[in-house]
Amino acid sequence: GGTLRFADAGIVSHVVTPLVTASFVCEEPYKVIRFATNDVAALQIVDGGLMRVMGSEEDENGVVSLLSETDGTPWKLKVGADVTQEMQYVKVADSDATVGAMASAMDSVGDDFSKAHNWSIVTVVKGELITWTGAAGSAFGDVGNWDLGRAPLKSDKVKIPAGCANYPTLGAAVEALELEVEAGASLSLGGFDLTVKDNLKVAGALVCSGFETITVKGLSDFTGSQVTPAHSTLLITGSDNARFMPTGATFNDVRIVRGGNDISVFGGFTANRFEVKATAAAVAVAGSQTAPTAISGVAGGAVVSAQTAPSN
Repeated sequence: GGTLRFADAGIVSHVVTPLVTASFVCEEPYKVIRFATNDVAALQIVDGGLMRVMGSEEDENGVVSLLSETDGTPWKLKVGADVTQEMQYVKVADSDATVGAMASAMDSVGDDFSKAHNWSIVTVVKGELITWTGAAGSAFGDVGNWDLGRAPLKSDKVKIPAGCANYPTLGAAVEALELEVEAGASLSLGGFDLTVKDNLKVAGALVCSGFETITVKGLSDFTGSQVTPAHSTLLITGSDNARFMPTGATFNDVRIVRGGNDISVFGGFTANRFEVKATAAAVAVAGSQTAPTAISGVAGGAVVSAQTAPSN
């Protein structure tokens, strides 16, 4: 159990005895980790755990290397069911992952993967559309639940369509370029934060269960949505002009934080708290807002005014 985190790229780490962990994390480019060659798995990620291994996007030589203690001799990896896999810019050699679920790494193509078994290697295109299938269950990070055979990355446009047998629950904090939840579909945050760099469109169900923060830097469209807010915070930020379209949705805490560019709010909403903080920005509001606890929002010269709803 617990989290095992590797640091200090200048030192080669050695895993000499079988290791069982809920969370295996290495975000140190150039880091080398060598694993013992035993009959049992040198590394086992338990069911529902996290395997996050991230090299450098800027330097093609800045990979994280997962290697055998003895070159040419396999080391065993067991990835449990519903493990969230976030692996990119990785070098793997002599790895036998056949005793568990398939391991998946992005942008990690190389000859070394010819010596890695039960690994899926995918080249990622920034801005690529990835669609939920739910074929393997409800774990957001399970590669078997996505049409591209990998878990979403922060550069992806993520779509959760209607008509699936299972719908996703987050097992870790998630970032995406865009996210759409269609009418009839649902996304459960499970206590983890969600960040959307560009546009968030929710026409289905968005279920919070704790103190999650949902950060959106572009369009926020909740038309037709069913939001279970719990104690969550919807944070609308970014530097470009944007639209917030709550259209009758219910939230716990809505915060608009702008750095000088305007935002238009279309449609009424209900929230326990509504706060606006902006520097020389205009916040134009259409519809009726109900915020029982507090409404604030003149910090930094923000201008709050009435707004006519868009015709399209």
